[in-house]
Amino acid sequence: MKSLGLRIALALLGISYGSIFLMRLVNSFFVLHDGSSFFTGMGQFLAIASILIFIALFLLLRIVKPLELASQRLSGNVDNNPDEDPLLRRAAQTSSKITRLVIIVNVLGFIVGPTVVILVSNAQKLTNYDGPLFAVVLFLNAGFGLMAALFEIFAIDAILLPAKTQLKIYSFSEANRELGLGKRFVLSTASGVFFAALLIGSSAYGRLRFLPNSSAELWLAEFILLLFLGLALTFINIYILARTTVGRLRRNQEQLVQITDQKDLSQLIPLDQFDEIGRIVHATNHFIEYLKTIFDTIAGASAKVSASAQTLHTYSADAAAALETADQAQKDVQSAALNQMQMEADMLNKLSSVAEAAQTVAAKVEEQASFVAQSSASISEMAANIAS
Repeated sequence: MKSLGLRIALALLGISYGSIFLMRLVNSFFVLHDGSSFFTGMGQFLAIASILIFIALFLLLRIVKPLELASQRLSGNVDNNPDEDPLLRRAAQTSSKITRLVIIVNVLGFIVGPTVVILVSNAQKLTNYDGPLFAVVLFLNAGFGLMAALFEIFAIDAILLPAKTQLKIYSFSEANRELGLGKRFVLSTASGVFFAALLIGSSAYGRLRFLPNSSAELWLAEFILLLFLGLALTFINIYILARTTVGRLRRNQEQLVQITDQKDLSQLIPLDQFDEIGRIVHATNHFIEYLKTIFDTIAGASAKVSASAQTLHTYSADAAAALETADQAQKDVQSAALNQMQMEADMLNKLSSVAEAAQTVAAKVEEQASFVAQSSASISEMAANIAS
């Protein structure tokens, strides 16, 4: 993140001065057909352009500063809300501010600046721009300014994407909505066609005005060269935009695969821009949160079912122990009853034996009583006999 400002400065300076050099080259050799005009008013133009460029660079660095501070301050998978954090809100609005600033600076640098230089040069009798030539050059400069602005916007967006990802913003904000990808591609293509048409038209006007007797081969060579230049710049512009878009999609895919592999629904995909891809990421995060809610609900229900099953198992074990105790008590009761019955049977047997013994004794007593009676009778008879 320390090289963020440096990379933005290099991108802005390189694209701006490259566009200025290319614009002066086309104006001198393909419109005015005068190589010496490349240096006419160059000092004044570079002075005006440099002032505007460095003012734009200073403002760009101020605009990017909240993004740099926020990305350094914020860390971890925290759902950051730009509506509640002023620094985060300014950081999230970086792209829209940069777009407005770049457009304003390029309008001033490629339209107002050359206009001032042409008027001053005409006043100093260094050049002689009439109305039609002035209009052609002005439109051509506007085309260069438009292409330079698109290059700068897309290049700076590509530089800022990693820093925006570190902000850990997961919710799409309509307040921070940016120019959509479809509109960007259409704008890039349309501006490229417009720029190529301006190149060819301006060159044709300059050749008709200054070299009306040129051969058809020179016309064709110049047409092909300028068409190739316009299409090449358009292709580079669209390539930067497409590569940035593909890189964002690839990064989002890798993060989604990581979430799937780790089976961690607490992770979300951070937003880097608020466009169509941002909407897709926002919808994906919403779906991940919905799945997390479902799985959390299922996990809670499973925990309750597991606790209920454990309680039921405990109750079942207690009931089984109680049944086992009751069965053992029943067996003890049965055993005691059998023992009681056996004792009663033994008692009955003993009582029967006692009864039989009593009967035997009674018979013997009766027999002895009969014997005593007989003995008594015999004694009485003997006594009577003795007495007589």
